[in-house]
Amino acid sequence: MILHFEGHEALVKGDLQEQRVHIAVKGPGAGARRLLAIVRSDLERIHADIKNLGAHAVVPLANNSRAGIAYEELLTLERV
Repeated sequence: MILHFEGHEALVKGDLQEQRVHIAVKGPGAGARRLLAIVRSDLERIHADIKNLGAHAVVPLANNSRAGIAYEELLTLERV
């Protein structure tokens, strides 16, 4: 699914085999971050309805798409 918001684009793609949802946002400035926040909010609402899902957000490292850092930890590091 491709979403458009304030001149930005988000590609949201589910991978059933890997049991993952991939989100890619492109566009300049704070609008890209707002679009990501919208997508994350919708996913959190969906996940809240599914018991025992155990979903968690991970941001892949630039040099290794298999390794990543927890989204919440990344936000904490950003504030420091």
